[in-house]
Amino acid sequence: MNAAQSKKKVTRIPLSRERVVGMARRMILEEGHEALSLRRLARRLDVTAAALYAYVDDKQDVLRAVADAEYQKRAKKYEEIRTKDPLKKLLLISRTYVEEAQESPELFQLSILFPPIGIRDAGKDEAEVGQRTFDIASEAVKQAMDEGHLRKGDVYKTSIAIWSAVHGIASFIIQGAGFVEGMEKELVDKVVKNLLRGLGGPKSASK
Repeated sequence: MNAAQSKKKVTRIPLSRERVVGMARRMILEEGHEALSLRRLARRLDVTAAALYAYVDDKQDVLRAVADAEYQKRAKKYEEIRTKDPLKKLLLISRTYVEEAQESPELFQLSILFPPIGIRDAGKDEAEVGQRTFDIASEAVKQAMDEGHLRKGDVYKTSIAIWSAVHGIASFIIQGAGFVEGMEKELVDKVVKNLLRGLGGPKSASK
């Protein structure tokens, strides 16, 4: 048996869009999205940079794909919240949002680059997939208004007000606020409950 025959046969995993995006996600978790480049991504996959273009358009396409996947996971978590109380649902959605930011700050910061299309921000790309996460919260806001828990008003503007407050908490925490364990949850609950109380409708006023 010659040397070539004695070498172990190396099985190369076929390249695919799913594999490219999965590796990009891993690299973002390790170093943040700013450090990602197609050249470095290709090296990690042991292929040429040119080979990636059969599966992705450019770096922006890769980042959007990773963000879309994270939005899908977030929407699933929101949909798994089982409660008929819209105010409780909004509180649980808020907690989930902040917990995700704490668990994966790099991916959380990436999602900010692709906000849901319902959150208008000139100069940024918008995520159609991420829209479902915003819609779930907006549906709870509308239900709360219909049932008298919140004052009747513009569902979109009220949803934005709540999201802005929760997003601010999440951003503050991942910047290294240094809270003692458990304080983050208390902060979320206090801010959201006070905000909802301030937006209270006839049913909440009668309590």
